[in-house]
Amino acid sequence: MPALRPSVIKRFRKVYEKGGHGGHDITHVERFDVWKKKVCRVVKGVDPDKYDAAEWLHNADRYKIFARRIKQIGIIEFCLECLEDSGFSDEAKMDIAVTVAEHSKFKDEPHDSPLLKAIRLADKLDRMCALGILAIGANALRPYDTAHPFGYATTVEGKMKTLYDNCFRVIEWYGMMPSDEARALVPKRNFRYLIGFVRQLGREMALATGIPNGSEADLKKALGEYYNRWR
Repeated sequence: MPALRPSVIKRFRKVYEKGGHGGHDITHVERFDVWKKKVCRVVKGVDPDKYDAAEWLHNADRYKIFARRIKQIGIIEFCLECLEDSGFSDEAKMDIAVTVAEHSKFKDEPHDSPLLKAIRLADKLDRMCALGILAIGANALRPYDTAHPFGYATTVEGKMKTLYDNCFRVIEWYGMMPSDEARALVPKRNFRYLIGFVRQLGREMALATGIPNGSEADLKKALGEYYNRWR
């Protein structure tokens, strides 16, 4: 079976175990195994061996030791370099590399490969469980904007300014999933907890700032047509 070389996995594990901001550490990577069977059942045509390889590579750019090399040669070439002697065909290697390069895109696109859709779905689902919700707070952001606490402007990674915004980044993903079958994989109890947590945040932020609570309007915006499912 094709696979990353054991030496590559050992190297990545050693780096990931040292930690990583925003919940991109070894715990996040290893939980991809938890979602593997469910995701591959929903997204048809996924090669499980390619999924395993992409699982290890998809957060490499979060670490300085890898980011330096990625800056030199680009993420695609970095992945292909890691996949040397892996046993994957050239076509499979490129699919894995493109998946790693594009997995953080805002939305799925029609031309995306099954592997890319699967990795993006696993990434989303892992943020909707209790451990993923905990990772929301791992970003070095202030809790909320004291002058404009409500009406989040963007949920694009790297452009958010508060942890409040980051909560909505995860909530928006519910509607972005490729199908209702995929949405059915979302752990309902945990996702409902996140929504309830945001409502409580809104109450406390309104009390602290004296600004009317706008968290419910933000939830309606984030959930769109699915808002009534989570009232």
